[in-house]
Amino acid sequence: MITGILVSFIAAPLLLKFVGEERFGTYRVLFDVYSYFGIIDVGIFGSMMLVLNKAIAKNDLKDKWATIYASKKIYYKLTFLSVLVFLGFIPFLNYFIPTETIPFQELLTSYLIMGMGIFFLTLKVNQAYLEANQMGYLIGFGLTFQNLCYSVIAIFLGYLGYGLIGMTIGFAIGQLLPYFYYLYKFHKITPRTEDDISNALIDQKKRDIWHIQWPVLLTSLTGRLSIYSDTIIISKFMSPLSVTAFFISQRVISIAGNFLMGISGSTWAAMGELYNSNETEKFRDLFFRITKFIAVTSAIVAIPLILMSRSFVSLWVGEHLYVGDVFIIVAVINLFIQSVLTFWGWCFTVTHKVHRLIKLQVVSTIVNIVSSIFFTIEYGHVGPILGTLFSYFVIFIWWMMKHLEDVFNFKKNELLLSFIPSLVYICAASVGGYYYIEYFNTSTWTLFFIKSALCFSVNFIICLALLFSKEERSFFINRFKNIKK
Repeated sequence: MITGILVSFIAAPLLLKFVGEERFGTYRVLFDVYSYFGIIDVGIFGSMMLVLNKAIAKNDLKDKWATIYASKKIYYKLTFLSVLVFLGFIPFLNYFIPTETIPFQELLTSYLIMGMGIFFLTLKVNQAYLEANQMGYLIGFGLTFQNLCYSVIAIFLGYLGYGLIGMTIGFAIGQLLPYFYYLYKFHKITPRTEDDISNALIDQKKRDIWHIQWPVLLTSLTGRLSIYSDTIIISKFMSPLSVTAFFISQRVISIAGNFLMGISGSTWAAMGELYNSNETEKFRDLFFRITKFIAVTSAIVAIPLILMSRSFVSLWVGEHLYVGDVFIIVAVINLFIQSVLTFWGWCFTVTHKVHRLIKLQVVSTIVNIVSSIFFTIEYGHVGPILGTLFSYFVIFIWWMMKHLEDVFNFKKNELLLSFIPSLVYICAASVGGYYYIEYFNTSTWTLFFIKSALCFSVNFIICLALLFSKEERSFFINRFKNIKK
């Protein structure tokens, strides 16, 4: 993960130099457009992981292979559908990506190259098995390699003058190579079953996957619309060039978000096993402990992000690509809320109750997109993240807590106490930091690292003292000691 972060930070200034700010921003929009076409894949992928997780919990090898065969059969059909949808978007490219200096032929060629991965969707079956088997560290290695491969190829081709096309070639190659790595690891760790697997069992697994898949697909669709619409809205109502500043300003926040989302991703399998084993009290205890841990961890990283982001962007690529302090504060608060809600959402997914969230996701997504467009027209770059914040506070948090109360019998006051103190701390520290943020500006990387380390250390101590109880501190310290052993 650290390697991937370093590579991305080294790559961005070089890509901006070799391909230019407009092509860099256009690539980000193309990336988010392409991500939309993974909605069907994510629906199947999520369902497949749930069914595999259940088979792994039972240690049933025959059941595992039946699920794998069933998933591949489904993917064969959906690959064809995904290609049709992907090609059907071509007439709308210029509408959503109104570039000023990039020829349409270059834009179209780049879009088609980026879509090569759609033809290899069946390879994701191996990734799903590794994740369901709690081997997410292999996925992390694959993602790091993907980032490294993309960066090296994109920089090299950018230097040679291939611009946007070079970036998408790097993306296509970087996306495919980890799939073959997952295939290798899958066959290495998974023994073949000597029992014959009947077509009836495979068909049953297909029905199981489809039964879960529709709710997962709908929640995935709405989630992706919320996440990947931001750059498209900026591109349409401002310009692809404006996307560059939008992306660069919150890049370090996005990386912190990946770390926090990784906490949720590393715990869902354990939560699923506890629930499937009917260990209700352990499930409840782990739910609140993880929520508290995510909330406090978010608070620990939030304040340094707010105070040091301006200096970081200025030293990294230049202050002209820094959107503003208010933008960063809103983005950090969104990061906090999203981290908590992501974990809560996983609890519905692993317990096969994700259908309860469909109405919430649909309504929240509509409010998010409409408010994001309005705020973008009125306030510019900060618009999309203001729309997200608005939908969180007006709809998502309260509706999600209602579902948690109805499904798992979690009390609202317990839920609020698990994350509100950390949120209040972030908001209070943000207001105070906003008026003294000039004191944290630096002109050299040396001063930046010194001030960042000092800010993080002081905030870390304050958060541990204020936001964790004595029992919670002891619990998590013991857990970390056990991990080291």
